Amino acid sequence: MSNQVDLWLGFAKNKTALRGFLKEQYKDDAKPISAFAASQGEQFYDHDFVDSAFVGEGLTVDEALKYASYGSSFAAEAKEKAVGIRFNFFIAAYSDDFAEPKSYKSEAIELTYVGRLDYDPTAIYDPEFKDFIYIHLLNEKKLMFESELTDCIKVDLRGLMIGRENPYARMLDISGVVPNVADNQLRICMTNEGYWELRDFGNNGLSRLGADTFDDEKAAPWPGVKFSVGELELMWSDTAKE
Repeated sequence: MSNQVDLWLGFAKNKTALRGFLKEQYKDDAKPISAFAASQGEQFYDHDFVDSAFVGEGLTVDEALKYASYGSSFAAEAKEKAVGIRFNFFIAAYSDDFAEPKSYKSEAIELTYVGRLDYDPTAIYDPEFKDFIYIHLLNEKKLMFESELTDCIKVDLRGLMIGRENPYARMLDISGVVPNVADNQLRICMTNEGYWELRDFGNNGLSRLGADTFDDEKAAPWPGVKFSVGELELMWSDTAKE
């Protein structure tokens, strides 16, 4: 496998549309593994070598590619090639699975193929990433965290679990304000690739990312992204103040 990445920038009607576009099926070998595969004229691709993220509007290409593996090594070239492309998600494929990568358009998805770019497989950690973030509690809520009543929690490399009280994890207990929350509803941690990740383990319909359901999913949020568990709203931030 060469050190090249196929990059697409796309605009989805909403996150649900993107989720459906990428959803994989394994019941019928005669059908493409996903709508994305079908859009590229392929039956199958190895998802272990495909990155995708719904990043919303407002980011530059190089800012968005901070959420891609090795993204810092090809962000400059991608930005140069992608002038004028409207996007709120990207797909990056680090494999030879796509013989003729192309652009695609449907009612809910517009996908623009940027090109095949060189990447550096050693470019794993972007030094601009902070080794801590902040989670703000919205709704004028304050909760007890590490013996202090607060509405802003600093999350360092130890990570954070959100759910019910758990003596074995660094935990924000929200059970007093969210009935039926799972013991481990959401996890926030830094991945081995060097970016912050939000992941749902509750799989109970309580978690949302923005306006979209977030059951058994993971995402790499950026500052200003709001998420919720039940009626409790939270915001991802890189500062201690909103």
